[in-house]
Amino acid sequence: MAAAKAQILRQFDWWQMMIGYTERQIRDYQSFNTGLSFSRDLRRDVTRTYQRAKGNVPYTRAGKLLKRLFLEILQVLSNQILSVPKRDLVYDDLVRFKDQLVEAKRLITAN
Repeated sequence: MAAAKAQILRQFDWWQMMIGYTERQIRDYQSFNTGLSFSRDLRRDVTRTYQRAKGNVPYTRAGKLLKRLFLEILQVLSNQILSVPKRDLVYDDLVRFKDQLVEAKRLITAN
């Protein structure tokens, strides 16, 4: 269970780090195309992660609860990021997603 939690938190940390990098690219260089491309990739990655997690079958009750929580969080995150963000909305979209990641990390750590 601890290993599963650590793996989930590593995934969230990776997304958070990549969003921070992309935010700087948009803010410093007005690189909206980078933001749009990353946003599409992020949405695809969240969907892929959801599909992989959905297929895993935990054996313990605690593992099942963690899986259910993780799937719920991934669903919220997937809904958070726009499927086709507009140029001027991509930065705000990524910031909102990053805020949701902070909350998701808190939920996973607390359970």
